[in-house]
Amino acid sequence: MEKDEKRNVLWAFIITGILILISITYYKVNVYYMYLIVYIWFGFAYGMMLQYGRFCMASASRDLFAAGVPRMAVGILIALVFFSLVGVMLSATNMSTFHAGPLGPHELIGGLIFGVGMVLAGGCASGSLYKIGEGNGTSVLAILGISFGQAVFVDIGGFFNKLLPQSWVETARATTWVPKEKITSWFDHYLLGYVLNKPQILLSDTDAMSAVSSNTMRFFIANSLVNTILPSILLLALIYYAYIRKGFIKKRKKAKASTGLGAHAAGLWKMITASKRTTLMGILIGITAGIHILSMKGMQ
Repeated sequence: MEKDEKRNVLWAFIITGILILISITYYKVNVYYMYLIVYIWFGFAYGMMLQYGRFCMASASRDLFAAGVPRMAVGILIALVFFSLVGVMLSATNMSTFHAGPLGPHELIGGLIFGVGMVLAGGCASGSLYKIGEGNGTSVLAILGISFGQAVFVDIGGFFNKLLPQSWVETARATTWVPKEKITSWFDHYLLGYVLNKPQILLSDTDAMSAVSSNTMRFFIANSLVNTILPSILLLALIYYAYIRKGFIKKRKKAKASTGLGAHAAGLWKMITASKRTTLMGILIGITAGIHILSMKGMQ
């Protein structure tokens, strides 16, 4: 085992050295390659954290509903909470590059299709990427399917364009910032004629939050507390109640310990810290994502 660990450490230094050489080479060729260099190193960081924490959206839903194991779902919620807090600081200092996406039923439909697909494929996009590094052949097929599937799917036109609502076609054709000859596929019409006409809502910019004078408090209350922290706490409580509470309280009764509200709070905390590796990586991923946005804004 010690020999394997030494070999792994050696490979880690070799890979890091190769990335350093690649980064220096790109920078010497053209300073504008700095964007690519930053993405390389953030990708390196994300990959290590995802692999170490075994992060995967497919595992989060599959393990929770099929096996009653909340480890991954808890880790993802923790990551969202910390990312929202970092996002508050970025927004308050005008260093955020976040833009709210169009809100509509297409998000629910797309999420459902993607959810079914990632469970059947055995992993989400991020999970499949780090599993490729572990030598998982199924993940290689999943990433190839995602790459080629997206490329083909968004470029389909012809017969499929005839199935589109006429209102989408007319709205897309009326767009002035995209040349009409470039609007050819069904996806072009769908994006320009439907999705981009949906409202882009940021809670901190609504009239309901206009009374809050402090930008920091407005971003925290609207974008972090209401949008992320409170929903995450609610979901964690529901997960605890559905999957952990019964067994935890049963053990406390056997130990003749209290089973009141304090006991449930202890049970919830135990669930969160049950997998320290996943929880820690959730915190680091959330913070790293914020630093990533800060870096992009700084280079702009």
